[in-house]
Amino acid sequence: MQRATCKYRLWLWIAVMLPCCAAVAQGDISVLSWNIRHFGASKDSAEMAFIAGVIADYDVAALQEISTGPAGAQAVARLADELNRMGQKWDYALSDPTRSSPYKSERYAVLWKTARARRCGRPALLYALDSLVQREPFQVCLQCGEKRLLLLNYHASAPDDYPEREIRHIVQSMLQLDDAPVLLAGDFNVPDSHPVFIPLAKKGYKSALQSTPTTLRQAAPKPGQSTYLHPYDNVFFPTNNFTMLESGRIDMVALLGSQEAALRISDHAPVWAILRL
Repeated sequence: MQRATCKYRLWLWIAVMLPCCAAVAQGDISVLSWNIRHFGASKDSAEMAFIAGVIADYDVAALQEISTGPAGAQAVARLADELNRMGQKWDYALSDPTRSSPYKSERYAVLWKTARARRCGRPALLYALDSLVQREPFQVCLQCGEKRLLLLNYHASAPDDYPEREIRHIVQSMLQLDDAPVLLAGDFNVPDSHPVFIPLAKKGYKSALQSTPTTLRQAAPKPGQSTYLHPYDNVFFPTNNFTMLESGRIDMVALLGSQEAALRISDHAPVWAILRL
């Protein structure tokens, strides 16, 4: 176990340095979104340290697929503690379990550096949508300097469950939110090019990533095949409120040296964007 921990600690430093190594200016905010797959008891201390190392270089992290049992809440608390021991103070909000069937329900978590943001208002699942979607989005209001934003953290239904049907309701709902600019982050199970996002585009929204595959193959790719498949993970932002400076996907396979090691963390890659407020 000690050898494994040392290995993850080494990759932790690489993870911190690679994706977003330039310091983020005071008027900017860096946001990471990650479907972290069954986040709970399945993550050991070495994997938790690695996950914290990936998240630590960003200001805000939106996580999907937190386990609904006690282990999920405990894992988020462990992650926040790991982040706090890395030199900066973090706070977080954990959602209630979504009002879904037992095998589809999950929690969301949003974590942020207290030096870069603070919570405003009470985080909550959007229960008004629970009859229209499989997993309600989790809304967290954050005050970033003089500006306020609403972060919607969302995990759509599976690709064979026609997620575009429920995304349409999500889009309609978020376009009615006028308290603050809205960021929509998560795993959408449809690509950013899907027509369901056209109403967002008409209102000035843009996806941080364009057609960038983010899901990992479950088996080793054959010669000529990509390790990553579908462009499902993204962050949507209103261009009239934010200017995107940089964005990207963190290549977990490259960081960890193998697809098998990456899949032990998650079958999704984290995605990120640096936005000027």
